[in-house]
Amino acid sequence: MNVKMYDLDMNEIQLPGKISWLKFKPLPQLYEYVKERVGGRDVIVSKNKLPRDIEAEFLCDSEGSMYYKLMRDEIYALFSQYPEFYVIDWAVSARRWKVHVEDYAVNRENHSIARVELPLRTTDPYCTSKGTTLDEFTYDAELWGYGMGLKYDSSTQDYIHNTSSFMIYNAGNQEVDPRESELIITLTSSTATADGLTIRNDTTNEEWQYNGVLNAGDQIILDGIKANKNVVNIVSDTELDVISLAPGENQIQITGITGAFEISFEFRFLYA
Repeated sequence: MNVKMYDLDMNEIQLPGKISWLKFKPLPQLYEYVKERVGGRDVIVSKNKLPRDIEAEFLCDSEGSMYYKLMRDEIYALFSQYPEFYVIDWAVSARRWKVHVEDYAVNRENHSIARVELPLRTTDPYCTSKGTTLDEFTYDAELWGYGMGLKYDSSTQDYIHNTSSFMIYNAGNQEVDPRESELIITLTSSTATADGLTIRNDTTNEEWQYNGVLNAGDQIILDGIKANKNVVNIVSDTELDVISLAPGENQIQITGITGAFEISFEFRFLYA
């Protein structure tokens, strides 16, 4: 088993000693159910995803009894240094989990080996692709792999468009909701103008509308629930809606705009 840890900038974290991973097991998704009493019985009105638990365990060999305690203390220091980090099981190397450590144990097996029981809890209820949709979809990029839902059709790998009608492909098996996950939509006007700009996802029946004016040279960035035009907050000039992306093909329509523009969708694919 080959498991690696990375800091939040995706630099590999080196564990002390000689490492042998024994277990890396993500547990099933659990939910918190919200109920209301209706007509004498409990009715579920919503359910919320909870963070996922991951069972992890590895052996750490100091390769000499005189070095064991130094290795143990380095393990303690390492997990205090990184309150959050990414973990990748290289059997599915294109997916990463953002985690933090719950209470863990370092147990001495013999004169030089420690068994580290490492309960992990995810920050989010799913793992994400290493790459974003604006990275290259090539083997050399080392960001993508089998089982990610990617297609060979090049039209599914295009996330920058300059027309008012196009498709955005979400290769993950989870919805990308900008209230919970990273999604950056950037619309840049070359010569385009707009009064009543609307970006609509026909697949999810959602739309974002800007009630202000777009002029040539302007740039609008929707980053999560934030909306800026030329770095100025324009949330108050919108309908406070967001665009999410369903798994698979999403048909996008842009209306209320004339002239040349470019729009990009940047996000990571999500997997349960």
